[in-house]
Amino acid sequence: MLNRIKWSEEIAGQRHVRKGAQLDEDSQQNNQGKLNECTLVWEGIVQKRAFNGEPRFIQVSNHKQAREVLDKYGVAHYWDLCYATSVLLSDDK
Repeated sequence: MLNRIKWSEEIAGQRHVRKGAQLDEDSQQNNQGKLNECTLVWEGIVQKRAFNGEPRFIQVSNHKQAREVLDKYGVAHYWDLCYATSVLLSDDK
C-alpha cells in the first residue's frame, strides 16, 4: 500500500473540474481537504492469523467502534498503535 497508491497526488475530498485536457486551476485552489497519507506503523510476523477468510471492509463512524471491531478479532492493540501514532503525527505538523 505504501508504494502502489499515489498518496500525495490528490487531496481527499477535493473535486477537480476539467476544462479540456487540463484541470481548472481555480477548482484546485478553492477546494480544501485533507492530504492523503499512508504510514507504516508496524512490520513483523505474528504467531497466528487474526482475520480468516476473504478481506472485507467494515465501516465505522468513530474511534470507539473501530477499536471494538478490532477487539472482536483480538487485535485491538493494532488500533491503539495506529491511533497513538496518528495523534503524535498531528502534533508535529
